Amino acid sequence: MIRVLIAEDEPPILRRTKRLIEHIDPDFCVAATAGDGEEALEKLKTEYFDVLFTDIRMPVMDGLRLMDTVQTLYPDCSIVVLSGYQDFDYVASAIRAQAVDYLLKPLTEETLEKLLFKLKEKFIARKQERMQQSIAARINHMFPAQKADRLQAVQLGICLFCAGAMPHSADGELYSHASDIWQKLSLVGLAKEIGGDRMPFVQEYMGDTPAERILVYQPEETAPADMMQMLYQRVQALSALPINCACLCDTAIVPDIGWLHKRLRRLLADRIIIGKSLYESISVQALANMEFTDNDFAADSETAKHYAELIIGGDPENSQAFRHDLFTRFEQESWTQRRVLTLFLRVITLLESRSQDPGHVFQYREWFHQAVSQASSLQELEEIVQSLDTSSIAISEGNTTIQKVEEYLRSHYTEHITGQTLSKMFGYVPSYISFLFRQAYGQSPTDYLTRIRLDKAKALMRSNPTLLVREVAEQVGFKNQYHFSRVFKKVEGLWPTDFKG
Repeated sequence: MIRVLIAEDEPPILRRTKRLIEHIDPDFCVAATAGDGEEALEKLKTEYFDVLFTDIRMPVMDGLRLMDTVQTLYPDCSIVVLSGYQDFDYVASAIRAQAVDYLLKPLTEETLEKLLFKLKEKFIARKQERMQQSIAARINHMFPAQKADRLQAVQLGICLFCAGAMPHSADGELYSHASDIWQKLSLVGLAKEIGGDRMPFVQEYMGDTPAERILVYQPEETAPADMMQMLYQRVQALSALPINCACLCDTAIVPDIGWLHKRLRRLLADRIIIGKSLYESISVQALANMEFTDNDFAADSETAKHYAELIIGGDPENSQAFRHDLFTRFEQESWTQRRVLTLFLRVITLLESRSQDPGHVFQYREWFHQAVSQASSLQELEEIVQSLDTSSIAISEGNTTIQKVEEYLRSHYTEHITGQTLSKMFGYVPSYISFLFRQAYGQSPTDYLTRIRLDKAKALMRSNPTLLVREVAEQVGFKNQYHFSRVFKKVEGLWPTDFKG
């Protein structure tokens, strides 16, 4: 409902205007009236209005002062001027106050009908924009304290999609196998095909990594779960990778988007199985009550110990046979991604404790985070894990290549760079490139690329302080302004809008 306030000192005109507005379009409600500008301001202090219809000449406070005050204090309220005078100064004042229209009395139904259509379009567009911004702010944890408005009570559905395994690595930015899928598939487009007019609002956001997408929508029906399961099946059919999805089977309000997204992500992280698709539907209440514990999978300790001893003992034949049996077990027992990762991190910890160069073995830790995060199947992961069966890694052969990787990052930072990009350019799997890069530069390719982009962004903001955050983000290679703002705040300790150079 679009709430209207009419400020008019002539009762017959006020009554006729109110009657015409509500007769022409029932989506408009004249929620209050006032006989002068001062009375109108008092009502604006205590109630929310989308549109103000105001006369120019009124006692106590005229329409000119009222418009100036409303533009300053209530910029979201659209202004329409009603006047019996076709005076240039009045028209100019209305333009300065950014009035939607200047209507001459007496109003005709045809004129008012055209105006209400324009106001409704503006209202819908503004509501959609504010909804998008409010949700993005909560997903990216960048919103300040906000005063409550009607958006806070809007009921929304939330779905978290993850293409492939859940990234557990700091190099999540380079997971091209997943981000490429989301560049080809539009969740919004598919959702509209399925839901049609049953979803007046639907928007897609990037999650914590490029592998993840969050769909937030406003369903007109109270049980949106069926539509979302259809969407999941459509995405799954179009994707070359397994698709994992955690979806609310009911709705939630805007302020809860942030914590609900976190818990949906943890739900997926605990249940994803490498190489398989997963769909979970859960209510807000059940998700809020769910207890997540850091399961240490104590029963797997002996398995990790035995595997580590085979590697340390330099027994590649038995090590290979044990590894193959282990992956067969993963498949047969449906081990989760988290459990597989925990096992291999235990193996690496044991190797560190027995190695003469624990710092060298420590590099395996991030490598395996990446391997488990990137693998689209257990077979693919097993091929990567084979390198652990050797007592050392031939680092020297990669030194020259890694220098070229560094040069590539510096010269192509504005482009969309992923692990697959580097793999195609330099001939190593992404996790191995990251391993070698850390050996040479002490940080991951993602961290290095982020540092380059942020330095370029700060230089841009110093040299051209009038640039919008969106423009800066685009020029230095970030996917969108929200992602840029989140990374900038995390690394620099302040938002881009607060950066003074």
